[in-house]
Amino acid sequence: MRRHLFILLAFLTIIFLWLGWYFFSSAKKETTTFTVQPGASAYSLGKELRESGIVRSVWLFRAIASLKGIDTMIQSGTYEVEPPVTLLRVLDALAHPENNQERTITIIPGWDLRDIAEYLETQQVVSSTEFFRVAGEPLSADNKEGYLAPETYRIFANASAEEIVKKLTDERMKQLAPLNEAMEQFDLKPKEVITLASIVEREVTGKTDRAMIADIFLRRLKNSWALQADSTVHYMVGKRGTVFTTREDRESESLWNTYKYPGLPPGPICNPSVESIEAVLNHAENNFWYFLTTPDGEVKYARTLEEHNENVARWLR
Repeated sequence: MRRHLFILLAFLTIIFLWLGWYFFSSAKKETTTFTVQPGASAYSLGKELRESGIVRSVWLFRAIASLKGIDTMIQSGTYEVEPPVTLLRVLDALAHPENNQERTITIIPGWDLRDIAEYLETQQVVSSTEFFRVAGEPLSADNKEGYLAPETYRIFANASAEEIVKKLTDERMKQLAPLNEAMEQFDLKPKEVITLASIVEREVTGKTDRAMIADIFLRRLKNSWALQADSTVHYMVGKRGTVFTTREDRESESLWNTYKYPGLPPGPICNPSVESIEAVLNHAENNFWYFLTTPDGEVKYARTLEEHNENVARWLR
């Protein structure tokens, strides 16, 4: 009799623990975001959360929310719950809406890691030290340069550097998805396409000029010419603003110096727009080998070095 009772109690305990796990856990195994609409009640919110697979029981959600005094203080907004996503973590997020206030950040096409770090620190989002710790330093191996998508984002006010970098890189992967097939069939590897696009981004503006410059650079690469892109030297020495460089800059010893070393630099020099990536993949064939950008932003092309030198004398001196 005692043995049967023990087995029954063990069985009930297992059932109780399973039910507790089932109802307090979520079907979601990754970071989960949900939005509370203005005027939402505990019941309507619980129903939405159950339909989204975030909680398993509307009744239990309402009951625990009531016990915690959260049911009458639910505030509208967007909330994020880190895994493991549990009922108690969902309720904890609702109990601290100040942790889920959102703000907007805008990453500009052509910004490099230095630009983004300075912007995030100036905006008091994260420190440049934290950002570089996650995204990597400029000129370092395996940094995130080129893979932080320029875009406007909504982030949580207390977002970490890891969360911000992940958001930007995830968006870049989404942008590249439609272009992956084209990049796989291209003469350059995907990283090289991004690297060339980053140079094009920093050299010129405008769809037509980008496609023209991309073709010039591609032919230079094919013929083992030096790219002689001021933008790579500019990135190498860490100057800000204009991409024009000095003779001293161009004599610096570095693989990023495309005046000294033919071929592409070791990696991207900025985070290019999708338009610049597409300009490389859909470059406009032409007969020019040289170009310069005037102080007014106009691009002057030349077929020979002699023509180019004439443009330099006319427009840059």
